[in-house]
Amino acid sequence: MKNKKTLWIPLLIIAFSCFIVFKWGIHSGCSDCEEEIRKQNFTEIISDPENYIADILAQQKHGIKFPLSEPASAKLRYYSFWKGTRTLNDQQLKSVLKILNDSASYEWGEIGTPDFEGCVTFHDKSGACIGFTKLGSDGQTYSTPSTAAMKWGLLQTNELNVILEKE
Repeated sequence: MKNKKTLWIPLLIIAFSCFIVFKWGIHSGCSDCEEEIRKQNFTEIISDPENYIADILAQQKHGIKFPLSEPASAKLRYYSFWKGTRTLNDQQLKSVLKILNDSASYEWGEIGTPDFEGCVTFHDKSGACIGFTKLGSDGQTYSTPSTAAMKWGLLQTNELNVILEKE
């Protein structure tokens, strides 16, 4: 009986260790990109309803959009072992950028603490991260660098479903 009890302790430690490594591995692509992009020198404009139109006009005048330079590739990274990571094709990349840069894709407001399902990382030709968007299952997104058009990041449900490829 004593041997059975002592066998469970190492098994629990191994299982817990695998869980931690597994969870860290799923999020690492997003975290790495987030850290890389935050080191760059850029100014984010997070607008509010009172100055929204002026902020949008200023960004349009200066050609500011998300991300700040044209991405060569993007990866959709789910926080799920079963879905993993996949590279977006050109059509999907254009569709995601159109959604994220269109103010009509968003509603005003934040919903509180989001439950993120994954992220999209955007990369230049050299593979460097030039932007990322965390995607919440409830519609909340956090893009860096953000633009005024993103209205604090609350995507309409149908737009989120297009990005996450849900029916």
